Amino acid sequence: MTTSFGHVLRQTRETGEISLRGLAKDSGIDAAYLSRVERELNPPPKIEVINLIAQSLCHMPVSYTHLTLPTTPYV
Repeated sequence: MTTSFGHVLRQTRETGEISLRGLAKDSGIDAAYLSRVERELNPPPKIEVINLIAQSLCHMPVSYTHLTLPTTPYV
């Protein structure tokens, strides 16, 4: 199981169905830089940048339409 910052960032962003460009626009961080961080070509960013990313991820609407409810009721 990979738990690097870049992997967790990409997984969180994709789970929330947030595009890389959307995150970049909302956070004010360059999309190419975010891509390099996700691909681990750059080291994890400084805490100030992590805070901007986290704030953007928390404020963006998240779609959960990919989740489904069980077809059989729980007893």
